[in-house]
Amino acid sequence: MKGDVRMDKTIKSSEQNIETPIDQKRYALVLKWSARIGLFSILFTFFIYISGLISPVIPLERLPHLWVRNSMFLNESFGIATGWGWMSLISKSDMMAKAALTFLACVPILCYLSVLPIYVKKKEIVMVFIVLMEISILILAASGLLKVEYEEYCDLFEKIDLFWFFSYFILFFIFFITSRLCCKRYHTC
Repeated sequence: MKGDVRMDKTIKSSEQNIETPIDQKRYALVLKWSARIGLFSILFTFFIYISGLISPVIPLERLPHLWVRNSMFLNESFGIATGWGWMSLISKSDMMAKAALTFLACVPILCYLSVLPIYVKKKEIVMVFIVLMEISILILAASGLLKVEYEEYCDLFEKIDLFWFFSYFILFFIFFITSRLCCKRYHTC
């Protein structure tokens, strides 16, 4: 019995000595809330798209027949600009859903931006450099400046929009699981 009591005291004292750094708490908090906002916005915009409350660019009933086409054909057929040009159609329900997915893809940038002032204040130059490089690379990748013309790859990805959908679907679950793990680990739930 004494061994059990001593073990409990040891566990409690070791738990009290563990303190989560503020940058990790901030990152976890931003990840938690942005993932929740992203999940809500995806569900909300998907409901708008499915219900037909707002008209889409690509009609829902035509979508299954169009999945066999490449994205270049879809963009040309429906007047969707490539790159970030789809933002001009944000008033359409399917583009709203795409915007919600894009927000979720930008969550790491938000998380890095939230911890950057902490590293600057602590004068941790290496961490400031790493965070700035991460943000720069993510923004550069999202900008479309480094793009590959995929006309020659159309045979490989004939169903590029389906590929896009599953990529974001997997990305969503990675963010959801990561946010839940961070939430439990850092007690920010």
